[in-house]
Amino acid sequence: MASYEKIAVLSQALYEATAEVSRLSGEISNLKNIQNKLKRKSTEIDYVVTLSENILGEKYDDEKNQEKEDLNSLRQIILKKKREILALLSTKIQNLESDLWTAQNVERNARNALNAALAS
Repeated sequence: MASYEKIAVLSQALYEATAEVSRLSGEISNLKNIQNKLKRKSTEIDYVVTLSENILGEKYDDEKNQEKEDLNSLRQIILKKKREILALLSTKIQNLESDLWTAQNVERNARNALNAALAS
């Protein structure tokens, strides 16, 4: 049987690898939740017309049209930023998934080494 020190070191390595796998899995899950919520968020901006604006007449039509154009421009900016954030989230998730794959291999190797040490 392997020495106590070797088993202790291998147990600690397995514990740390498992903790890293759990941390990365949690972080990926959290980012995917954020990504899904952001995907569902609407970028529509409603233009609300009050009764007094309707009564004022054509004098304010140009101003009303300008406000609608401004709101549409704002919506386009928001939509662009939303796409940028979603792209950044996707990249971050992909990187974390790669890290998770590596951490899972480390965990598997640590488990195999500990099992081999216990069996010897």
